[in-house]
Amino acid sequence: MKLRVLAIDPSLRSNGLCIDDGTTWLLKGDHLAGVQRLRFLRDAVEDVLEDYQPHVVMLEGYAYKGPKAHQVGEWGGVLRLLLHEMGRPVVVVAPAKVKGFATGKGNAKKPVVVAAMSAAAGRQFHKDGDEADAFALAGMAMAMVGKFWWPAAAERLGWISELPWPRVVREALVAA
Repeated sequence: MKLRVLAIDPSLRSNGLCIDDGTTWLLKGDHLAGVQRLRFLRDAVEDVLEDYQPHVVMLEGYAYKGPKAHQVGEWGGVLRLLLHEMGRPVVVVAPAKVKGFATGKGNAKKPVVVAAMSAAAGRQFHKDGDEADAFALAGMAMAMVGKFWWPAAAERLGWISELPWPRVVREALVAA
């Protein structure tokens, strides 16, 4: 079975998304505000879920910073509810684990993560890091089933081995 993965680095302004072949893109909601932004983001992610039908969704957990923490929480809640309603297994990964898997250091700064993931992907990710984080998240799921997108990923399984992997990932690991 080919494991279909969708990774999301959620943000109010620019959500990074990545699928299991390493394709990344941005879902931007910065042209809207409030409920209109939440509806736009929800509908766009719902379209991706319906079109792609992932077996598992990798989701970066909350990183509350600045005055928009409540709005970030609203989007996170809407996104989690959508994933639940659509029956998609979700693995929520703390930002420090994403950084640790990407770089070997859980406290790595954004430019270090972007540089590491740009080198791993063989292309330059934007400095905001949204796509780089999504790439790292998808790389985690792929590493769990023995598909290492970059050499160091095999050495960093300790960062992800204790995540609450859904049955579909464990079955894909056995089948690999």
